[in-house]
Amino acid sequence: LSQSNGCCYSLSQSNGCCYSLSQSNGCCYSLSQSNGCCYNLSQSNGCCYSLSQSNGCCYSLSQSNGCCYSLSQSNGCCYSLSQSNGCCYSLSQSNGCCYSLSQSNGCCYSLSQSNECCYSLSQSNGCCYSLSQSNGCCYSLSQSNGCCYNLSQSNGCCYSFSQSNGSCYSLTNNAEA
Repeated sequence: LSQSNGCCYSLSQSNGCCYSLSQSNGCCYSLSQSNGCCYNLSQSNGCCYSLSQSNGCCYSLSQSNGCCYSLSQSNGCCYSLSQSNGCCYSLSQSNGCCYSLSQSNGCCYSLSQSNECCYSLSQSNGCCYSLSQSNGCCYSLSQSNGCCYNLSQSNGCCYSFSQSNGSCYSLTNNAEA
C-alpha cells in the first residue's frame, strides 16, 4: 500500500533508509549517498571504508597530488603510491634527496652518492667534509702514495702524515737531507 522502493515510508525508515531491506554496507544506494558514500553512516575521516577506497585512500574526496593527507601518509609522503626508492618525487625532495627519510650526515645513501661522497651536497675540492676525511684528506678519493695532492701538501710532502724535521720519511726520502 504505502511502500516505495521496498520500504514503508513511516514505519521502518531511519535517516531516509530501511534498515534491513535495501541497505548495503549500512548505506542506501540511491537515497542518501554522495559520490558512492553515505555521509553520516559509514564514513571515517571523510571516506567510506569499503566502497570507494583504493589503497586506503578515497580517490576524489581527500586526495591531493595522488596522496591522502591524513590516512596513509608518513612524514609527508604516501607509503605505496608515489614513493620511489623510499622517497616522494615531488613532495619532500630537495636536490634529488629526501630531507628526513634516507639522508645521513646531509647525504643520501643510495640516491646521489658516488665513492662514499655526494656529488652536489657536501663536497669541497673533490672531498666530503664529514664522511671520509681524516686530517683534512680523503682516504680513497684524491690520495696518491698516502698524501692528498691539492689539500695539505707543502713542497711535495704532507704536513701531518709522514714529515720529520721538514722531510718526508717514506714518500720522497732517499736520505735525511
